[in-house]
Amino acid sequence: MNEAATNPATDWPHLLVNGSDAEFRRVLHGLAALTRRLDLIHDYAARPHGLTGNELAFLLAVAETSPRSLLGELTTVAMGGLTRRLGINHPTASRLSGKLVRRGLLEKRPDPMNARFRRLALTDAGHAVAEQAGAILRHAHNLAFAAIRPRDFTALKRLAATLDEGSAVAVETLAR
Repeated sequence: MNEAATNPATDWPHLLVNGSDAEFRRVLHGLAALTRRLDLIHDYAARPHGLTGNELAFLLAVAETSPRSLLGELTTVAMGGLTRRLGINHPTASRLSGKLVRRGLLEKRPDPMNARFRRLALTDAGHAVAEQAGAILRHAHNLAFAAIRPRDFTALKRLAATLDEGSAVAVETLAR
């Protein structure tokens, strides 16, 4: 008897096809492969800047959540928002931000609301890296998602949000 028959990957009947979890497992493996490929895309976009894909993802998250002020200056971002956005813990965020600060791509500034906390801001060099890497990522995303139509994208957004929320609950439960 195979492992799938004795150790099903899910107990939810609506995720089984004819009582089998084989399709569910294929979906899991496909999502895992997609995640690995998206990570590789970040690695390729980061390499010319001497960064890792994770460092670039962190830098881009700061860039994406740092709107320009009315004066045209980038605003700062709280670390907590980045950890939630990227699904990483605070020590990992601190390590990544520290590396990017040392590289001159980010600055840490005091939080005006709470002196115990720091906020992050892109430097001019960080903004340039985000722009250059963003162009590479845009090209890769255009290739990877070319077959997605508007209706598919609407469904994908809903499913991604649902899976993100559910996987966060699973991680929190297993971490206890």
